[in-house]
Amino acid sequence: MEKQAHMHRKRQNRARSRAFFLSALYMVIGSLWIFLSDAAVIAVYPDFENQAILQLVKGLFFVLATAGILYRVIHRLLISQEALRERLSERQSEHDLLVREMHHRIKNNLQFVISMLGIQRNSSRSPDVFEALGNSQARIRALAIANSALYRDALSLRTTSVRSMTPVLDELVRTYEPFIALSGGKLRVRVDLGDTPLSDDLLVPVSLGTGEILSLVMHILEKESNGNSLFSLNIGRSGDAVVVELVHEGLSQCCEISSDTFDLLSGLAVQTQGSISVPEDGSDRFVVLFGLSRKV
Repeated sequence: MEKQAHMHRKRQNRARSRAFFLSALYMVIGSLWIFLSDAAVIAVYPDFENQAILQLVKGLFFVLATAGILYRVIHRLLISQEALRERLSERQSEHDLLVREMHHRIKNNLQFVISMLGIQRNSSRSPDVFEALGNSQARIRALAIANSALYRDALSLRTTSVRSMTPVLDELVRTYEPFIALSGGKLRVRVDLGDTPLSDDLLVPVSLGTGEILSLVMHILEKESNGNSLFSLNIGRSGDAVVVELVHEGLSQCCEISSDTFDLLSGLAVQTQGSISVPEDGSDRFVVLFGLSRKV
């Protein structure tokens, strides 16, 4: 960044020097023309009447000459700008093509990995392996959704600095809702973030963490025998943090969190300068805070 700023200042100084040189050159030539041409007119035509006519002709010639030079300069400037615009358009087209190709390959590769894990999961006889592979599938699926969001914004917004995180979380929830319904549970979701911006380095941790919490709901339903469990997932903003809260309605305790899930959520919270509130005995909820003020 410091090197780029130095180069930018260097280019500005070079452009300023050229502009000053051309202005000074015009001033010198114009002044010499006025003084020398006036002296020549007085020397050749001593009478006042002829001097007035020649001064008029001399002034018109100066205007025409400077207008021709100005036309030439502006014409060349506009041509160079048009050529630069065409090159930038070509570069942008190449960039869009590369982004599309990269997204296509990443999406296909992630889907391939999800499918391979699914095949391995279905053929596994170990409950622990079955659960671990399911967790891996869910996490990769969350990464795929985040990658799609990055791709859409890279093409539409022409920037990778900020974006609204609400559509990404909505898509995550829609992905998990059918599986939760098949498990006999109900999920009540409230997303109240508005246009909360999210930088690229925070999009993946927040998406992965929210997906992990949704996977936790599925695991709870798989282990429960009564079914018809109601969960509330509240996603909002509190200060400089995104708050993701899971509440198990109707129960005095929320759930037991596995060590893998706890380690992942804790790591994501620390990565975003947030925190995690682990449910204690008698608590029906737990909360994860993802910080928004992290600087890269």
